Amino acid sequence: MTYANAISAPPRFQWEVNSQYSQSWNCGPTSVTRIACFYRDTWYGIEATRKTIAGMGPYNVNGEQYYGAPARTPTNAWQQADMLTKRGVPASVRQIQSLDEMHGLVDSGKRPIVVGIEMSRVDPIVRGHNFTGWHAVVILGPAFVNGMKGVYINDPNFAVSGWGSDPTRGRRFYSDAVLQGAWIHNTPRYCVVPDKAKYVPPVQAPDLTAGVEMAILTNITIPGDTGRLFSVRAGVTLRKGPGATYPAHWTTTGPVSYRLLGFSPGGWVAASNPNSPTGIFFVPPSH
Repeated sequence: MTYANAISAPPRFQWEVNSQYSQSWNCGPTSVTRIACFYRDTWYGIEATRKTIAGMGPYNVNGEQYYGAPARTPTNAWQQADMLTKRGVPASVRQIQSLDEMHGLVDSGKRPIVVGIEMSRVDPIVRGHNFTGWHAVVILGPAFVNGMKGVYINDPNFAVSGWGSDPTRGRRFYSDAVLQGAWIHNTPRYCVVPDKAKYVPPVQAPDLTAGVEMAILTNITIPGDTGRLFSVRAGVTLRKGPGATYPAHWTTTGPVSYRLLGFSPGGWVAASNPNSPTGIFFVPPSH
């Protein structure tokens, strides 16, 4: 599968089983792994990413000298950049000076970056957990929620499921105002930046003739609870067909409920608007 943008690639969390035995220290390697999986259209283990730089260095981490990234030790931006390069995504360390510079990198949705934020400067409601130290997160791409400009981030400090899981599914919204106070107004602002945006080949627009539309409809599976309402978060692009290559129908500007009609191959949800006769449209699996 080819991930067309960073937001659509699966989230990663440092408390995954494959992150053992350095889970508490793996925010950086997790963030690197998230970006590598997007660029390479694959899946990597988190602790395995930490091990990719074995023997490299030395690196100065909080006054300690390390070769590689030994288990159960924090990592700095230079180690993380080398891990990402070892995963096939050449990257370098930068200090971002402004929100405009940050948006210039990430707003294509194809060049996510790892940033270090002192989480005590982020409101608890925004960060969603109790950790208040320096922490690596991934800025995925631009977002506009409730009239506020910002970005979606993947904060790795959540469990995969159950207690402590991230209700945003790895797409937490940080407004520009939050980033300005918590990050831009603080130092240092070391970031791991891929040298280039991911190249995504252009796709041919699908045929939407009557025959193709009928083929789509006949492939819909009708569940037993068809007709119920289901929730869709803000910022989700609905499509005229079951796939990201189909023309956009609408992008939600806030949380909304749609009526379930059925499921298409790949997990796309056929839906309708209970409050407006807009016909059938399709909601992506991650919504």
